[in-house]
Amino acid sequence: MDMRMAEAKAVLPKLSEEYGQFDFILMDHWKDAYDTDLQAMDARGMVAPGAYVVADNVRFPGAPRYLDYLYNGYGAVLY
Repeated sequence: MDMRMAEAKAVLPKLSEEYGQFDFILMDHWKDAYDTDLQAMDARGMVAPGAYVVADNVRFPGAPRYLDYLYNGYGAVLY
């Protein structure tokens, strides 16, 4: 198990290099960054097929862009 506390844009390249794909992703950080961070992981091929992506507090206080990406955008095709 590995946990890192850093901004996603700073740590994603290293995580991608070290671990490749992830089967489980827990998102519990700034809600406004959920969509862009998940898209950045997608672009790097870090989200394994069939992966579970769990995000905290998407309804309250809310992460509308993340939900739109999952239900209406490219995320709807992937997940």
